[in-house]
Amino acid sequence: MGTESSVVIDAFDDPATLDPHKAFETGSRHPVLNLYQGLLGLTDDDEFRPLLAAAEPEATPHGDGWRVVVPVRKGIRFHDGTEMTADDVWYSVSRAAITADGPAGLLADVLLGAPIDRLGAEDAAAMLRRISRSGDELVLDLARPYAPLKHFLVHWSLVVSRSWCAARGEWDGSPGAVERFLNRGASALDDQANGTGPYRLEEWDRAARELRFARWEQPGARRGPAGIVLRSVDDRMEREKDLLAGACDFSVCQPESVQRLGDLGQTVLEKLPAEWSINPLAFIAQRVRPDSEFLGSGEFGPDGLRPDAFADVHLRRMLPLCFDHERYVREVLDGEGIPHIPPFPAPALPGTSPRPLARDLDRAAFEFRSAWGGEAARSGCRIVIATHGTNVSRARAAEFLADGLTRISPKITVEIFETDLPRLTELLYQGKCPLVWAGWASDFMHPHAFVSALLDPRATLPSALGFRDEVLSGLVEAARGAEGPLQEPVYRAIARYAEDQAYYFAPPGKISYMTYNKRWHGVRLMHQMSNVLDFSSFEERVPAE
Repeated sequence: MGTESSVVIDAFDDPATLDPHKAFETGSRHPVLNLYQGLLGLTDDDEFRPLLAAAEPEATPHGDGWRVVVPVRKGIRFHDGTEMTADDVWYSVSRAAITADGPAGLLADVLLGAPIDRLGAEDAAAMLRRISRSGDELVLDLARPYAPLKHFLVHWSLVVSRSWCAARGEWDGSPGAVERFLNRGASALDDQANGTGPYRLEEWDRAARELRFARWEQPGARRGPAGIVLRSVDDRMEREKDLLAGACDFSVCQPESVQRLGDLGQTVLEKLPAEWSINPLAFIAQRVRPDSEFLGSGEFGPDGLRPDAFADVHLRRMLPLCFDHERYVREVLDGEGIPHIPPFPAPALPGTSPRPLARDLDRAAFEFRSAWGGEAARSGCRIVIATHGTNVSRARAAEFLADGLTRISPKITVEIFETDLPRLTELLYQGKCPLVWAGWASDFMHPHAFVSALLDPRATLPSALGFRDEVLSGLVEAARGAEGPLQEPVYRAIARYAEDQAYYFAPPGKISYMTYNKRWHGVRLMHQMSNVLDFSSFEERVPAE
């Protein structure tokens, strides 16, 4: 049953953009996935359903790859009242290929058969040649079969209006204008929106750090609250107080909030043990940019680190052995942790049985002495760990790692560099810091999302971190076309190999919570995306008579 009430949501991290073809981090994806829709959606039982498509896509062999045909649904209207057409769908998928590195890299994996490090004119042109329209159908020509295509389309086929974009100075869809708009940074869609999603943008008050949305009616769509107010509140204590005082309807609370929430009263605390997320994750740069200020002298010694220090697997293997995983679960995760094999979250690989990790300082010291033929241990080193200072779980993780590292040798010095999320992301993607503690959530709900973005040496982030591994490349290639019963063994092999090579490490995963006022029920995530609420899912409880 619909409701005319409004919902106030306390989240954290201001959105960087509302452009659906640039939004690549959770802060932006939260509003974007409620403003825009893709060709496919998910049912409450996580089954695929046509959304802006009239039917599920059909893939047939075409050369060495697939030809994918997607019929486009009629009768859908954008928030400005104009009707969506197949031309808008073609334009939107094409625009995603030229707008920003992150989403374009994912699309390249689908269309070209491999992700790309940086978006350039040649790759953009190659992708655009594989996107076409035939009548009321979108046609995609894939260079090679891509098993997780439907999962990808749920998240990364968000549709905008071609004419609306062109009227605001954006790319008009003509081939000759592509290079002028290629990865150009700021766009008109950064703070304006015109989608087909369940909510339309009313106002973005940047000073107040609030976005206001109004419900948008589409035929057959769920009717949620009449309005949504999405607020950025960085202080977790303030978010907790707002929730308990009734000043907000939903608050993003972390595990360390549970004890302080007390008796809850009018608050629902719902656990999400199967949520696909890894937070925090240690990104290990095997080749730091030589001009990085975090390298000190640039050589092993009390004030420096070689740029390629973590190219030695022994130094990488040292890291998780220094970390007190049990203490982290006890003190940070409220006693509940989910073991997993980084960089895969536990629910992504049901066929694996991860072994709980334990701190072993003797083994860690052995790995340190083995690195670089003993040179690292003889000379010592200075390791900088960059982290997101306002995120408790990430900051505590950095502290626990620093503590273990300094215990295994007096010749290791550790510095924790706390910064904001934009700066942390910049350091990560530029490969400028040896260790970065940051959060990570799946780009779409399939194990290949983690393989493509975090393990494929050709992708943006592994390239920035200095991955060079032919064995891993072969495993990644085998995974992209694996379907049915073939999927589990190939992804299990990738997980074990990544674990052996210590390409990433993480403490046990945290069980996430949804905390909201008891006046509501039915609250769920949008397409299972971590920290992205489906605004339309809020249903007001009917008081008992």
